[in-house]
Amino acid sequence: MGGIFGIKFRRLLIWLGVSSAEVDVLKIQALRERELEAGYLETAPAPEIQIEPRDLPAQSVLLDPKLNPAHWDYLLSRSIDPDAYTYFVSSQLPGRIIVPFTYQQHLVGWSARTMHTVRPKYLQTLAMPYVFGDVFQKPQYSWCPVVEGVFDAISIGGLSVLGNEVNEVQAEQIDQLNRKIVVVPDQDSAGTSLVQAALDYGWSVSFPDWPPEVKDVNDAVRRWGPLFTARSIWESSVSGVTQIKLRLKLNRRHN
Repeated sequence: MGGIFGIKFRRLLIWLGVSSAEVDVLKIQALRERELEAGYLETAPAPEIQIEPRDLPAQSVLLDPKLNPAHWDYLLSRSIDPDAYTYFVSSQLPGRIIVPFTYQQHLVGWSARTMHTVRPKYLQTLAMPYVFGDVFQKPQYSWCPVVEGVFDAISIGGLSVLGNEVNEVQAEQIDQLNRKIVVVPDQDSAGTSLVQAALDYGWSVSFPDWPPEVKDVNDAVRRWGPLFTARSIWESSVSGVTQIKLRLKLNRRHN
């Protein structure tokens, strides 16, 4: 049992009836055994991913508060520090803020978020199954929130799966953190898909008691700040198939 559990093995254990909490305990025990055997903590190898670099949209330039005050102020209005990440703007995509996606020092895609009430909200291109937000993770963190949107991840220091579904490659990337994973779905019907992913991969799910107008993590951060939001996510998290399905059913009744 000294090996690091992969996604497929974890899914097998859950299918056999082992609770996600028990899987986490077994995983930690396996890590400790490997540490004793090797004399140090060796992390699992990263999943093999075919990297196809992408370019930013044409005429992209770094976001500048003097040249792009509207974009800068928009980020501040969303309780996002413009200096905490690298953003771009492009005359080809007016009214949008471009968030670059990098993997192993390669640019592998980007997301252009509108500042206005137009559709689509995001224009996005990707070269690979991708999880955004690894740059926000610190070794001392004991848990990590997994959310849908890019701005949700930025505002809480979590990971974004760029939607409401998770494939196995993304799940492997997330599990590389070797810490407790807490999924925070948006408070709408589409969020159910992310809950199912948590059930499939043995992660916890958070069901914060937020008012209906607070649709996602970024809405919560704008209202209460990142520390209170993170605390409410942690305190509202549940583990195990039975508990998660029960809370999901209760939420549906109240919505």
